[in-house]
Amino acid sequence: MKLSVVLPTYNGANYLALALDSILTQTYTDFELLVINDGSTDKTASILAAYAKKDKRLHVITQPNKGLVASLNHGIELASGEYIARHDDDDVSHPERFMKQVAFLDSHPDVAIVGSSMSVMDDAGQVLHNHAVLLQDPELRHELLIRSPFPHGSVVFRKSAAVNAGLYNGDTWPAEDYDLWLRMSQQGQLANIDDYLYTYRENSKGISSMRQQEQAEKTAAVRARAWELRRVLLNAKRIDVSAYLKLDMGGLRIKRILDNYRQVHHKAWQSRDSFIMIRNFRLIAGSPRLYRDTAGKIKRKLRKKVDA
Repeated sequence: MKLSVVLPTYNGANYLALALDSILTQTYTDFELLVINDGSTDKTASILAAYAKKDKRLHVITQPNKGLVASLNHGIELASGEYIARHDDDDVSHPERFMKQVAFLDSHPDVAIVGSSMSVMDDAGQVLHNHAVLLQDPELRHELLIRSPFPHGSVVFRKSAAVNAGLYNGDTWPAEDYDLWLRMSQQGQLANIDDYLYTYRENSKGISSMRQQEQAEKTAAVRARAWELRRVLLNAKRIDVSAYLKLDMGGLRIKRILDNYRQVHHKAWQSRDSFIMIRNFRLIAGSPRLYRDTAGKIKRKLRKKVDA
């Protein structure tokens, strides 16, 4: 089997049926759906039992409450698929999501993770706005120095790459996805599909809403580890900013790339890391001459700063 879908749930009865419907009606049909019922006390178990009777692809794993990270890792360990698709119990996938992401990984053997752009909806299911992601490996690695470049539920990744990276780390929850992508970036290339294949629910009772302070702290800790890997992450020659000009929200995405550049530049300047300042500039340099001229200016400015 090529694909395993891993969906942990804890008291997710309010939206679980919508999530299951969006998975089980995918145009790509050759997958197993592993739902880890993490000690739910609401109607989650009965909903899952009803769906499991109708569709043999759905396998329910019931366990005492162990938390999201333990549930995710348990699901991945049980998965028989070469690829793992993530899905949250209150979100919805576009019908062609799995078909497009499986095809992408099949045709890009060097890619370890592929996500997608997404829509954002409220508790009632009303779409609020779209979130267009960065697409190619150079800018996604660049963004890892600042934040997670993937909407967590939107990704499909190679199981072997996740296992080799050590799976999710409970110590980094609730920024466990950012931490895993950072480690998996050493296992292969990163990519996003430009289509809006996933709809994320801004759930007022979700982790991002209820654990904002803790999530910010753990994100900062992962960002610090990413900075330690900056010479590995900034290994690409150039980000093609012009490729975004004709895309939806292209201007906003270019702005995001430039904001990432400025933040990395500022941090490298503070630490007097000329190597990273020059490599960072090379990512968005429009021409070799501009790159050479600016690299020389950076070196001269840093020499003056050190001499001062």
